[in-house]
Amino acid sequence: DEDKEDEMARRFDLWLLHIQLGQLTAKSSTVHISQVMKTARALSAIGNIPQVFEQAEIIRKVQEPEFWKEVNLSDLEKIRLAIRDLLQFLDKTDRKPYYVNFEDRILSTVHETTAFLQVNDLRSYNEKVEHYLKTHLDEESISKLYHNKKLTSDDMLALEKLLWEKLGSKADYQSHYENKAIPRLVREIIGLDRESANRIFSKFLSDENLNARQISFVKLIVDYIVENGFLETKVLTQEPFKSYGSVQLLFQHQLPVLRNIVQIIELINNRAGEAA
Repeated sequence: DEDKEDEMARRFDLWLLHIQLGQLTAKSSTVHISQVMKTARALSAIGNIPQVFEQAEIIRKVQEPEFWKEVNLSDLEKIRLAIRDLLQFLDKTDRKPYYVNFEDRILSTVHETTAFLQVNDLRSYNEKVEHYLKTHLDEESISKLYHNKKLTSDDMLALEKLLWEKLGSKADYQSHYENKAIPRLVREIIGLDRESANRIFSKFLSDENLNARQISFVKLIVDYIVENGFLETKVLTQEPFKSYGSVQLLFQHQLPVLRNIVQIIELINNRAGEAA
């Protein structure tokens, strides 16, 4: 009803006020910025409503953590005016995204002495995981997966600590990735080092007994694994491999070679799941 719509708009005004205060006093506003971002994500889901569609650009911008690094007081007022009256539409559709952590957590953070914004805190769990893994390829456990080396039990413990403690909780992990094995997830995100992949398949890429089409097929396998970290053998019958026709026909005169290729693919797949 109208009272609830007014309450939602006033709550939104309050968030923006405390973000403005945070900017003026260099106090943390991460909690409130996060609430604004969640609200914008909820509005994005109902972008077919004309009034929401009109503000699509600003709704898109406020969802990006980087946007908040440069935001000024004028921008904050524009955000407030653009979004506050759209909250009524959330009330009529799905209010659940809007009411995540809806309790008034405002006053407790006004007295924090941390920086105005910790951008990393605004990223969702999976965004933090992907960003960290892709920017820390030199960490031992991550590097081993990236270069197709066998993991030790210590490597597994390091990965568990990273994903279940440093970047979030085990519950966060299970919520986003269910029961997916940690090594597999890491490999899917970071892919496989191209130099390592080329070395693994080098004997096929330089095999004089293979024709140009077969070598091109092997190169496509390398490209796929470099990008995705894994290659389920059933994918060999799907695009982009399907354009080469039947794999069995392609290697009909070199079936032992095909079996060897499949064994190497399975070794790469399994290596990410092994720990000494």
